[in-house]
Amino acid sequence: MKNILVNLFAIILVGLTVQAQVSSDNSGETIEDTEHGYSFTAPADLNSEKSEGKCAGVIFSNSAGTINIVVKPHHSNSLANFFKNESKLSGQGFVQVGEVNELANDMKYVRAAKQMNGSNILLDVIFIPFSAQTGVVVMNFTPSESLADQAMNYSVNIVKSLSYSAPAASQSAGQSGSGAQSSSSSVLASKRLYAESGSSQTEIILCPSGGYSKNSNFFFSGGTSTDFEKGTWNVQNGYLVLNSNSGEQTSYQVSVQSNNSVSLNGRTYSMQNYGCR
Repeated sequence: MKNILVNLFAIILVGLTVQAQVSSDNSGETIEDTEHGYSFTAPADLNSEKSEGKCAGVIFSNSAGTINIVVKPHHSNSLANFFKNESKLSGQGFVQVGEVNELANDMKYVRAAKQMNGSNILLDVIFIPFSAQTGVVVMNFTPSESLADQAMNYSVNIVKSLSYSAPAASQSAGQSGSGAQSSSSSVLASKRLYAESGSSQTEIILCPSGGYSKNSNFFFSGGTSTDFEKGTWNVQNGYLVLNSNSGEQTSYQVSVQSNNSVSLNGRTYSMQNYGCR
């Protein structure tokens, strides 16, 4: 692990910035998150799947499920606040190992670990800020030092390829305040929306009072990560807009497919009546 970290520091100190163009030595596809304004090159030989949650991201994993890399946006002004406000890792038993490493361009690296079934689950985190309140976090979940080394190699290339631009979410947010409310509001009110895949489950409950709750579970070889949030919702200009109590806004393009299903940003959710209290 020491050699990999030395390489990580060397790459960053020679002038890496998060606005750098995609590196030519990465042969994977380009992943774009227009809502949060960033893109990066995916590892070519890992499986990928989009996650849902407080800040949706992408999960990369090897076929054995022993390397899991999560790349997702954050809305924190520091690594400490990310762990406090956006991550539930401490509640799942992860404990920081060693000191936080200060990198160039205000990036941070830290390791955490937890005991599970008599062995350690290692978590390596690279915290990357784009502005005072936005950025990307890359998190590696592995069960051994050797696999952690391999995961860090992938993560270094992801960090090298990151490119940042103005988020599209801020533009749609500006439109939502003045537009007329879509008729989709009446369809979605008092509904439970649910979607699941091999590594994630998402439940969104939309109440006619304008309140919502959202619960997301992510499954890794080392355990489960859970995100939960509450706030207010509305539908404007064809977008379901969720405003969380923590001040975060997420927009989904809505397409009602039938009486019992709806598409949010292209992902199909089952839709059931729900009695809000």
